[in-house]
Amino acid sequence: MESFKQKLSMGNMVVVDCEGKGGGLIAVFWRRGIDVVVRNKSKNHIDMEVSDQEHGTWRFTGMYGESQADQKHMTWELLRDLHS
Repeated sequence: MESFKQKLSMGNMVVVDCEGKGGGLIAVFWRRGIDVVVRNKSKNHIDMEVSDQEHGTWRFTGMYGESQADQKHMTWELLRDLHS
């Protein structure tokens, strides 16, 4: 991911690696001059507060939902928890 960050000419990144053979990789890249505070992260999400001079402060949450139908409720629970 580091080399990918360099190819994109991004100054910063946060990555959550996949666990084992299943699941996915979550990565967020951002350019220099943008302040980011990672609020929390797990194998399924990255939740951050983003600040820049042009747009002020706002929240970004990147999600990787559960792939198994019987576990989809866990993704919705995570969204509800992040909201509160």
